[in-house]
Amino acid sequence: MFAIYGVNKIGEPHEPILVISMFSNACTMLVRGKVDFRIQEWKKVHSLLWNYLWEEIKRRFTYPLDTNEELNRSYALSTCAKALRQFRWKLNQKYVKKGEMPFKEYGFITQERWDQFVRYHTREDAMDKSEKFSLLAKRNLYPHHLGSTGYVVKKKKWRMEERE
Repeated sequence: MFAIYGVNKIGEPHEPILVISMFSNACTMLVRGKVDFRIQEWKKVHSLLWNYLWEEIKRRFTYPLDTNEELNRSYALSTCAKALRQFRWKLNQKYVKKGEMPFKEYGFITQERWDQFVRYHTREDAMDKSEKFSLLAKRNLYPHHLGSTGYVVKKKKWRMEERE
């Protein structure tokens, strides 16, 4: 068990701040180890795998008794979904677009799976979609850099700074 973490009854995380990054890292490692990185939509991940991920998270983290388990599960699985999206994005940016191979850094990726991933991301429609969203992201004049703790923790910090 790492620490206490949970979502209160209205859906806001209540946490010791140090646990947020541990939680995010645990979700990332579970996803990289158990979810096929070639899956392009989180909804296509089998519900048995969702259940496995949730059980592993519950095994690693102790949730307070006053939290809503369904909200905790939803929050945990959405964190896993983000981790999968970020991993696919990183593989595409760092390796596919540069024509490099990820095998040294990610030994669990096989040549066959990598070839399928590259084929998908070098298709014309996938490249058009990537370009479309890249242009959209460039329109954002104020991108956030909140880190793994996210907006909730920063909001608390900003309120304290305002009071001072």
